[in-house]
Amino acid sequence: FSLSAEKPPVPDINFTNRVGDMQKLSDYRGKVVLFNAWATWCGPCINEMPSLDKVQKELGGDDFQVVPVSMDRTGVLTVDLFYRENNLKNLPILVEHQSSIARVLRPRGLPFTLLIDREGNELGRALGEVFWDQPEGIAMLKRFI
Repeated sequence: FSLSAEKPPVPDINFTNRVGDMQKLSDYRGKVVLFNAWATWCGPCINEMPSLDKVQKELGGDDFQVVPVSMDRTGVLTVDLFYRENNLKNLPILVEHQSSIARVLRPRGLPFTLLIDREGNELGRALGEVFWDQPEGIAMLKRFI
């Protein structure tokens, strides 16, 4: 994880929720957001998702939200099955809409994570799996919340 010195605004990415309703990152303004681009076929993503689920359970609420957006082209059913198979109960099911993550954020790989402040600015980023639920990760997130 590396902190962003300049805190640039994060583009307002579009995605859909479990029932197909359009959402965007700006819907989470007012909260600190841990935005995670991932896929069910990505080994490091598979390893990281339980950690994100635990972080959401521990820290999620009015001030903080994990926003895991799947880049799976097969959509909600694939992600729902993955959540059930991996006992993920605290994360929303969100899927990419029209390749907006790849087109706008251009991650160099997956998982790709942004920590975003309450105003929609980037606080930091990580490429690759991070075990956010470890004591150091929880302490860092609490500092920003």
